[in-house]
Amino acid sequence: MTITYLDLAPDQRAALDGLPFDGNHLVSGPPGSGKSILAAQRAVMLALAGTPVVLLTYSNLLRQSLAGTVHALGPADRSVRVMTAHRWLAEWYGASPPGSEDGWYDWDALHNRAADPASTAPTLVVDEGQDLPPEFYLLCRMLHARPTVFADECQRLTALHLGYEGDSEPPLLAQVNRAVLQRG
Repeated sequence: MTITYLDLAPDQRAALDGLPFDGNHLVSGPPGSGKSILAAQRAVMLALAGTPVVLLTYSNLLRQSLAGTVHALGPADRSVRVMTAHRWLAEWYGASPPGSEDGWYDWDALHNRAADPASTAPTLVVDEGQDLPPEFYLLCRMLHARPTVFADECQRLTALHLGYEGDSEPPLLAQVNRAVLQRG
């Protein structure tokens, strides 16, 4: 069963409705609060408004799940692309981006490519954003990708995180609009 906008809990709809279509956004909440469903809803809303959007995940399993949800919700032209962050980075960079010892990419090389004024990115919606390294968010800033990040600040699949501790704002998502979800 696909959860539509009308099926969302009132606080989930309020969190989604409170996100402007432009800017950097961080939506945080504990497991079971609906972050992944809201990420899919956010991507579809942006696409229906005419914004090119890519919904990114860390894991391929989550990508598969969200792809089905996004395609069931629409838009009919399937203009929302659902990809893992690794795949999107490789596609954006072109060819084979140089790797690093931590299993990611040579971030300096990616940042140098992003410094080219011709480098652009679609609007990004990121689910499970706590699992992406801080260098990813710096790249987003450099590309003016206007990310909406859905994250659980207390749960990570890896030792990497958004680049902040405690209650401080993530420094790599400058001027971030923040929403906090509660477990439903």
